[in-house]
Amino acid sequence: MRKENIKRIGEQMEISLFRKGKITWTRFKVRNKEKMDCLPYLFLKFGIDITNPIKESSRAIYFEKEGDWLNKK
Repeated sequence: MRKENIKRIGEQMEISLFRKGKITWTRFKVRNKEKMDCLPYLFLKFGIDITNPIKESSRAIYFEKEGDWLNKK
């Protein structure tokens, strides 16, 4: 993927942090309109299992991964 494509894809999804017990988790929210662009990006960059979303609604798909992937470099 080219750098400008990665930046555009990163702007299309929401990334948030939350805690379950003492463990920090990262939640990725992908809108259904952009899922064809974002799902390969989530798999390649973050190693997320895109076949098992945590939650699906008519507007978005949610994935979770253990750890702080928002601030990791």
